[in-house]
Amino acid sequence: MPIAIALVLIGIITLAVGVFSAAVGWVYVSIGATALAGVVLFVVHQSGHRRPSAAPPAADAGDAGAAPAAASDDVAADVAFPIAGYEELRVTEVLPLLASLDAAALAEVRRRETQTKGRATVLARIDELLGPPAGLPADAPDAGRPDTADAGRPDTG
Repeated sequence: MPIAIALVLIGIITLAVGVFSAAVGWVYVSIGATALAGVVLFVVHQSGHRRPSAAPPAADAGDAGAAPAAASDDVAADVAFPIAGYEELRVTEVLPLLASLDAAALAEVRRRETQTKGRATVLARIDELLGPPAGLPADAPDAGRPDTADAGRPDTG
């Protein structure tokens, strides 16, 4: 980021020099510095928006290079949660990931979805994958499933 700021400053200074000295070469240097700053900012922006995977890779307990335990609760919660970066994902990104999760992971995703965004499409897909609650026939309404009152809320993501 400091590189981009420096390039923008160079662009501003060379533009001012070019305008006041009537030397066209400085204006071209300004345009080049500004374009390069734009490229740097684009690269930094793209590197910050990498798509998370369905589950973070587990570190081998015997691996000498394994990372130490998470320092903050937020990081620890994200590592334990079945879908990395879940809060930033849209419905269309979450739905394909659900099929690869087991029942316990689906229940955890359902709990978080209910507590946070409450997107009906995500909750309905989790319910499909989990099947009917124990003791209910397959065609019975979801009266026994917890938190289904939120399932009618509109999707926002």
